[in-house]
Amino acid sequence: SCAPGPGGPAGPAGLSRGPMAVKVLVVDDDLNIQRVLNFTLKQEGFEVILAGDGESGVALVAEQAPDLILIDAVLPGMDGYQVITRIRGAEAAGQRVPILLLTTEADVVQRVKGLRAGADDDIVKPFHPAELMARIRALLARSGLGGPRTGSARASGSTPSHRATSPPR
Repeated sequence: SCAPGPGGPAGPAGLSRGPMAVKVLVVDDDLNIQRVLNFTLKQEGFEVILAGDGESGVALVAEQAPDLILIDAVLPGMDGYQVITRIRGAEAAGQRVPILLLTTEADVVQRVKGLRAGADDDIVKPFHPAELMARIRALLARSGLGGPRTGSARASGSTPSHRATSPPR
């Protein structure tokens, strides 16, 4: 029921495109959060890569080139803010992978620190899966990966998307 029409956009869960599925890296040391995120994201058609600490997360960004990254603010060793700073420092000009910071409290200082480190958005744990997916879809849409052309904007470097984000309702 989520099959795209002829030339039309995919349905609400239509991010799975066979080998071109959107790749999400989850960096969190809490195994329960990893399991919930892994399940939720796979249900929505994403390819999921898991890292349990910041060092692994930074290494996986280089190896796997994810389309989106979810990072816990509090990690053993290198914290989420340091991970984001390292990722942003290693990005080529014109490339910017969307990063969603997972915070444990609605503390303005913590959230601002994440945005200053280079996070594009944040969400407070515990979060509702619907809010998580809404934030993920918004980040992907802004990065040009929200439509049916998964990976094309990213694969060609810094080619901006020139189409309207969505028609008015």
